[in-house]
Amino acid sequence: MAVQRLRESPRLQLFWRAEFHSISQFVEYLMTVYFGKPTLADLIVTHVGLVSLLHECDNVETEQVLKNEFASQATLCRQNLDSILAGLPFNMPCTPDYILALFMASSYHLENCRISMSWNTLAAAVQMCQTLGFTRENLPKPESGEAKQRRAKLIFYIHLCDKMLALRLSRPVLIRDGEITINFEALETDRGDGPTPIIAKWAWFCSLQGRIYDILYSPGSLLQPDVERETNARRLAAEMEQLFQTKSVAEEHLFESIGASIGENQSEVFRRTDKVAYYSTRCLVFRAVKPASMTSSAFCYECLEAAKNGLEQHRICLSMLKNVEAIIFEFYMHWGLMAVPLVPFIVLFCHAIETCDPTHLEPLAAVVETVDMIPPDLPNVYRKQLHLFKLMYEVACKYVGSRANNPQVQVSGRIPDTPFEMLFFEAGVPVPSHLNMQTNLQSFNDGTHLANEVNYGGLPTGQGGNMVEGGFDHNMELGNWFEQNQEIFMMLDNNQS
Repeated sequence: MAVQRLRESPRLQLFWRAEFHSISQFVEYLMTVYFGKPTLADLIVTHVGLVSLLHECDNVETEQVLKNEFASQATLCRQNLDSILAGLPFNMPCTPDYILALFMASSYHLENCRISMSWNTLAAAVQMCQTLGFTRENLPKPESGEAKQRRAKLIFYIHLCDKMLALRLSRPVLIRDGEITINFEALETDRGDGPTPIIAKWAWFCSLQGRIYDILYSPGSLLQPDVERETNARRLAAEMEQLFQTKSVAEEHLFESIGASIGENQSEVFRRTDKVAYYSTRCLVFRAVKPASMTSSAFCYECLEAAKNGLEQHRICLSMLKNVEAIIFEFYMHWGLMAVPLVPFIVLFCHAIETCDPTHLEPLAAVVETVDMIPPDLPNVYRKQLHLFKLMYEVACKYVGSRANNPQVQVSGRIPDTPFEMLFFEAGVPVPSHLNMQTNLQSFNDGTHLANEVNYGGLPTGQGGNMVEGGFDHNMELGNWFEQNQEIFMMLDNNQS
């Protein structure tokens, strides 16, 4: 029944698994599991597909008896899938089926905010891709047009997931751009009946995302002169902006089909989600630019502007999300707030602390408001992840309020001078037990001031924890900020619980 509904419903196809080129491809695996001798790959592919399909059928079903049946079957499939993935062997056959299975397992982990597990599984899939030469335009052995389209679509989504997770985890990408010779643009017109087609523009944009760590935040790039890193950042930001503003025929066709499936008002959330992700990435790029010497802020103007634009787009999305289905809300939560690091929140959080200006707290409130809007039938993992942002917002409010009540306390104007846990102490908020950064807290006294000579990151500090002049430069500041920023986002990894 569920498969038949999938064939008949464009809406179900939209929110179902993007990895499949066609519904028939999934049915092949389903038949093997039920009537043949399934491999481990067959079981993983089938269970991931069924979990998603039954979940979507539950969302659209109006008859309560059928709705309960879909929900119970989805739960059973999820339990089976978790058991299968928990016993995944270290060595597996290097075949196309196992590449698809490992990638679908990676996507499943990502949907449940298990970022590290998603990366590890994706790495295994990528290794098989490279062994079989799957990233090349042509394979050594001839393949049919449909087989090539299936392979290209799989590599397309592996490429997207690779760059997205690398950005989230602050690591080099698994597949370098030079290793992919598939012409995605030539294949984007062949849609099949899968949920989404290949979008060459997205592939190019993800390639630019994959360069952020290498040229701006890797240990080697942090040793570069400020001028060289700024040049790289501005060039990368310009390329990203030009590509983002470019109109893609395939992309516009996709949004039109989305509007036809779920309505124009709800489809606008998809466009806004793209903008939130774009400004988050742009904010991270400009964070690497050294601010002008006449400003006391740790952030350049373009970085703060991108952060404000990103949270403004989020605020607009929130107004739309009040009147959408739960599945649309879940899509936005996953792709707008979880998959791409929400750097604008971190930047404006730091800016509020460094300036003690309460007006900078207003954009943060929109993110915190999301916690109370999450529909009750969505996974609790989303509330858990957003609770960290809510806690940080409370810290910022109390910190700014305490500074306003104690005007004699001088604001340093450089948030990276202060380890993140110190802000919890100064605001009178308990430090989360899972916050584990390398910081010397023994010298912290009375909850309001740093004691003499706190040493952070090997840098000399003086009275009140302020950096000794000459002992701190932009490279060190950027490295310290990036490290602490990474610690914050690691707390959003459901693996850590």
